[in-house]
Amino acid sequence: MEKRQINNITNLTFLTNLIFAFIEAILGLRVILKLFGANPKSPFAYWLYETTNPLLYPFKNIFPNSNIKGALIIEFTTLFTLLLFAFIYYWINDYIWKLKNKSVQLKKK
Repeated sequence: MEKRQINNITNLTFLTNLIFAFIEAILGLRVILKLFGANPKSPFAYWLYETTNPLLYPFKNIFPNSNIKGALIIEFTTLFTLLLFAFIYYWINDYIWKLKNKSVQLKKK
């Protein structure tokens, strides 16, 4: 394989890392804001909740939310989604690294 193709695989790895890091970060922020009872009408919290809703939609109502002392909420659906995206990221990254290793082995031949 050419060096260009290996660089494309490296770029794909970087892009995958960037996308999944962003997804994990916004979902993690959602967990923290919900946990500490952030005001959903504040612009940042509103934006964050609206941005993450499409990611959570497939898993909506799988798990009940737990309320602790009124406003504090533990969203188990969001925690489940965080875990699921971590597994998806691992699977995709593993596949990309296998492609890269295969490219390097073909280059050596």
